[in-house]
Amino acid sequence: MRLRPCGLKLFSPHQIIQTAHLYHHQVYDFSVHKAKLALLLQEYKNGKFDNLREFLEAIQSECPHQFFQDGLRASELKVDFSLEEVYQGTSSYATEVITKIVPLLGEANSPVKDKLIDCCLKIPELIAASHSHRFETGDELKTLDEALELCNKAVVYLEQARDIYVLAIEGRAACEDLIKRYILIRRRVFNLYKAWKKFRPETQSGLTQR
Repeated sequence: MRLRPCGLKLFSPHQIIQTAHLYHHQVYDFSVHKAKLALLLQEYKNGKFDNLREFLEAIQSECPHQFFQDGLRASELKVDFSLEEVYQGTSSYATEVITKIVPLLGEANSPVKDKLIDCCLKIPELIAASHSHRFETGDELKTLDEALELCNKAVVYLEQARDIYVLAIEGRAACEDLIKRYILIRRRVFNLYKAWKKFRPETQSGLTQR
């Protein structure tokens, strides 16, 4: 059934579509087809969307424009969970740990030294593997979860190394710096985890097949 004849019984041609100019970083035209909304809400099963109708129709008079006039637009924001950046970051941190921190722990083997080396080398390996798993085995989230756990362990081992073995101020400062960076990179790995969990390849392919 065509909706236009029914809509014209409810609204005049000039009232059917409500348009508002949103003055943000640039001007956006926001339009609501009031007739279609009214006709859809006439069906009992759609009654739960009445609050949505009120929200859409209130945009013209109640939109908080002031919140959208400052700061960056979404398209201008730098992505904080780029796989490449996460991999490069964890790889460079591992290099710093082995070349700058490990020599400060002395020649003798210690549980902290061995665990720290293994942990820091494993994290970029898991990040790289997660990309392949995403399109092959489908267990990329499990792999990222392991990387998240190892980021936490790296912080613990660096703190232990700082407090037990490193005496020089410069060495302790280097440990502190890496601790902060591992905490930050863990947050980025978690953002990557959330993004991949929301947009999984198998889900998208399943929708395409149906």
